[in-house]
Amino acid sequence: MGIVYSQFSIQLRSLVAKSGDKHLSGNEYLPLWMHSLDTAGIAEKLVYQWVPESVVNSLPQLSFGDLSKLMAYLGLVHDIGKATIAFQKKIGNAYSGENEKMMEAGIVLPDYLVSAKESTHPIAGEAILLFLGCPAGMASIVGSHHGKPTSLSESIDENMEYYPDNYYGDQPDLWIGIWREWNRFALDYAGYSSVNDIPELDIPSEMLLSGLLIVADWIASNTEYFPLINDTVPLDTVEYPERIDQAWEQLHFPELWTSAMSSMGAEEFSDQFGFVPNVFQSAVMEVAETDPVPGLIILEAQMGIGKTEAALSAAEILASRTGAGGAFLGMPSQATANGIFPRVEKWASEQSEDEAHSMELIHGNAALNPDFQLLKKHSALELKEGKIGEDITDTKGLYLNNWFDNRKTGLLADFVIGTVDQYLMAALRMKHVMLRILGLVGKVVIIDECHAYDAYMNVYFDRVLNWLGWYHVPVILLSATLPSRRRREMVSAYLNGQLGEDSCALTGYPLVTWTADNTVMQRVVPRSGASKEINISFADDDQLIDLIKERTSGGGCTGIIANTVRSAQEYVERIRRELPEKEVMLLHSAYTMRDRADLEALLINRVGKHSTPEQRKDFIVVGTQVLEQSLDLDFDVLFTQLCPMDLLFQRIGRLHRHDRKRPSEVERPRCFVLHPKDSAWYEGSEAVYGPWLLYETNEVLHSISDSVIRIPEDIPVLVEKVYSGNGTDRSAEEKEYHQKYAEEIINKQRRASSYRLKAPVGFNKRHPSRNTLAGMLDNSYGIDDETGRAAVRDAGASVEAVLVVLKANGNVSFLPWINKGKELSLNMVVDSDDAFSLLTQKIRLPFLFDLRWNETLREIDSKQNLFSVWKESSILKNELFLPLDEEMKTELIGYQVQYSKEKGFLYWKGESNGETEV
Repeated sequence: MGIVYSQFSIQLRSLVAKSGDKHLSGNEYLPLWMHSLDTAGIAEKLVYQWVPESVVNSLPQLSFGDLSKLMAYLGLVHDIGKATIAFQKKIGNAYSGENEKMMEAGIVLPDYLVSAKESTHPIAGEAILLFLGCPAGMASIVGSHHGKPTSLSESIDENMEYYPDNYYGDQPDLWIGIWREWNRFALDYAGYSSVNDIPELDIPSEMLLSGLLIVADWIASNTEYFPLINDTVPLDTVEYPERIDQAWEQLHFPELWTSAMSSMGAEEFSDQFGFVPNVFQSAVMEVAETDPVPGLIILEAQMGIGKTEAALSAAEILASRTGAGGAFLGMPSQATANGIFPRVEKWASEQSEDEAHSMELIHGNAALNPDFQLLKKHSALELKEGKIGEDITDTKGLYLNNWFDNRKTGLLADFVIGTVDQYLMAALRMKHVMLRILGLVGKVVIIDECHAYDAYMNVYFDRVLNWLGWYHVPVILLSATLPSRRRREMVSAYLNGQLGEDSCALTGYPLVTWTADNTVMQRVVPRSGASKEINISFADDDQLIDLIKERTSGGGCTGIIANTVRSAQEYVERIRRELPEKEVMLLHSAYTMRDRADLEALLINRVGKHSTPEQRKDFIVVGTQVLEQSLDLDFDVLFTQLCPMDLLFQRIGRLHRHDRKRPSEVERPRCFVLHPKDSAWYEGSEAVYGPWLLYETNEVLHSISDSVIRIPEDIPVLVEKVYSGNGTDRSAEEKEYHQKYAEEIINKQRRASSYRLKAPVGFNKRHPSRNTLAGMLDNSYGIDDETGRAAVRDAGASVEAVLVVLKANGNVSFLPWINKGKELSLNMVVDSDDAFSLLTQKIRLPFLFDLRWNETLREIDSKQNLFSVWKESSILKNELFLPLDEEMKTELIGYQVQYSKEKGFLYWKGESNGETEV
């Protein structure tokens, strides 16, 4: 770089950007010029060695060279707000050598107290750049480099006038001279002759540049890569570009993924996935190859047809065509994300045969996923031995980079699997949201079960589509049961409202819908193979036991899906009482993570694709909605409580899922819809789904000719009947149901809009000064990563706690079946192995406790003093522990609570033994 320390004035050289811990070593620091050069150097490395081509393509005014120049400039000036009295006086309290340096430079810091809260260094940086004539948009990026743009209420252009003592006090000429000197250096370094050469961009472009600047600044601020300088070290011995190159090498950033698969034939598909593509998968690949302007693709096809493989093959093609540098897969739940992780890891490892690429699993409990833990372990070994990217593990060049392994940077890895929350939070007014947008823009985005989100979540879902459509990001949405209205809403969101009246009109099935620039295309894929006919019957609870006996007299397995945990637990109690010869297993969401994972593994073995007749015989699985999505299960006969039609099809997808020889009594697939004797649905079901969709589904099911559903052709027809709301001659009761449903949608949309990011907008030519990030995150209500997931789910805050057993001797033990009930002392810090094992005993408490969140949290919190020593562990420091007695019981907000390995979390009022839990 040819940077010579002596080329800067003594005043500029005296300014400090960072200091060490005053109590440890008050003589370690970084000069402002050096940290700024570090940031600029990393910004340039990012542009040329990490930023995917698709990101640059989404910045219409900038080439790679233009982006490198602009990021170098922004890296150099991002901390110009530290060249102020307020900041230098503040940091002088931490770095003992600063005052002496400044005195030698003729800089006088005032004795009076200076309050910097009105002129924090991001605010001051934006104000100084505006003062120097920098375009307002670029100045606002500097004001945003700590993750939140300045507020519209902060009057940035007047901040210097209001608070002159924060900026220059009695030496305005000296401080303004420093600003001009550094800005002149930054312009020369970047290759601009003046501030007039700096481009003016639209707000969406500024969001991406802001995200890049944050990444560069975070890396440059990490003392592991950019160590502080000891006061005794001559600054002219610090050499560039060596300092940058050494840091970049230590980072082990992934190499750019560049897919070479611009088209994919049957042979390539078979090599990738191990089987020949079916008609639907071939059609999807053809669309991906031929779409003139790759954009949004919506895949609608029946369960089990291989939509995931279709999406991954399309992702390779689209990445090759658009220059995307990775893929993100958003799943409805942690269970579905965990379930798909091994499949996507295998696919991603095939992309990483010759290069090192990073992978992440991001959700609240990702660290406990065994496959992810194994990847982390292998990555640590490779890093230690200097073999990152070499084929020494089954994952080939795939590895976990520690820099991406946290909540804020996880989406920036190459291949990312996460819950859909990670996608939704890209539309949330929260700090550092620009990092989420940057992470998604560099990828092909795949969202599974896109029908599965309610009106509240869809507000965020569609706003993210607004942004991704603006950037022309390839997006693939998967669904088996998508109402046409919802399909149209998503396409309209991606096109930012530019949707013709007759678009999305086809209703065939399977169906592929895609955008080509502002045009919408659709293709009905010819079905291969015969339809599956499902006989639908209704049965009240009194008939359940007899029907199970009748249908499984020759063997076979039974699935029963209830809408509430309480109802599922009651079914299990009844079946065990009345059919003691049957083996019954329960699965719902109210288990610890470890127990649920063990149960799911057992289920896959007993009733999965490769299960044997002996394993399936007389086996009954009772569960809740967790059976709808996350597991590849195959029941011989299915009983389900009434639920909305699209979800009913998801449940039916677990009936006769695979081709196999079945007992004669269950040779034909049959689904029984359960209901109470005096009602069409259960009271608990209405609390979950509302009465309108239950009513409509019940009416449609009763109207089916010969009580047979034909899959796949009946899926779109019946779903559309339920969701269209086009019925005539409605009863007063039905009108009331529909009105409540419509009002609830409006209320959900209104609540969600309160936290939603603004839509992307183009460059304002009439008022160029308004093309800034200022105000983008105003009214963010203090949302952070912890509360963000709750904010996009309309679930409010949830309570999670680690269950432990409090022993009579004062020790605490694991649950009896975990680690053989090993006892741990409360007076010793828990080692890392035991700490991770304890975390597998975490459970999310039932919804009742969420409703009384403050009371529940206050009561659990009152027990945490017992675990104060344990919380010295970095792994356990933020956890809540719920101690149970040796009978696995406790009391919580007036309820008796018990945990059972078989039944999960039980709670009840009074002295009951748990069989009448509420």
